[in-house]
Order: sequence, then C-alpha cells, then structure tokens
Amino acid sequence: MRQNVVMERRILEEYLSRGMSLQAIGERTGKHPSTVGYWVRKHDLSAVHRERYAPKGGVAEGALKRLVEAGEHAFEMAVELGVSVATIRYWLERYELSRVDAKASASSAPSRGGGARLLYARRDPLRPRGSGVLPL
Repeated sequence: MRQNVVMERRILEEYLSRGMSLQAIGERTGKHPSTVGYWVRKHDLSAVHRERYAPKGGVAEGALKRLVEAGEHAFEMAVELGVSVATIRYWLERYELSRVDAKASASSAPSRGGGARLLYARRDPLRPRGSGVLPL
C-alpha cells in the first residue's frame, strides 16, 4: 500500500538553509533525491546548487556558422563562445554541421600541423550517420 508522503516546507527550508543538497536531504529523510526535488518545487523553494546545474542556454546558429565558415576548430569555437567543447559538438550535430577533411588553402587560417585542416560543413541529411564523417 502506497503512503502519501508529504515533506513539510519548514523542514526543507531548514535543510536548504544549511546548504544541504537534494541528495543529502534525501539520504537524511530516506527519500529519493527526485522526490525531495519535487517537494522543493512544490513549496516554491530553490535547491542550493540550482544555478550550477541549470541549463546554460544554446549556441546561436548564426554565431556557430560564422565560426564554421572561418574554419575554426571546436576548441577555438568553445573559447570564442564561452562554452565547453562538448556544447559545441552538441550544437554542431543539432544544426547538422559536421567535420570534413579539406586541404588548407592560402585563404584559410594556417593549420597546426600542415597538410590537411579540419573544416566544418553542413551534413548531408540523406547520408547515413557514421558513413565516413570524422568524429569530433
């Protein structure tokens, strides 16, 4: 038989004011952290580390295209846009941009090792994933 579990606002406020995470509150009360999170939201409270784990927003397609067209590497794009390389990779995939090999030309930025330079191009939607596209 399922019990109705109610977490009182005053108890949650006390734990949160001590700087306890949802995980720590869950361990102390014998509840799963997601249940604790449910009651925190239900009582219109905020978790201690909420800002740290909140979504940071996306990368604007126009800004990413500009960097792609300039021939920037994923790391350089990440530094320029103030996000992680993983975020750049995610949005390249989301906007259907992928790496291809191309010869460095006089018009492109110099390559690090000479020879081929990795550039980005719009992925062909008819081409199956993993069919020759280099991994980031």
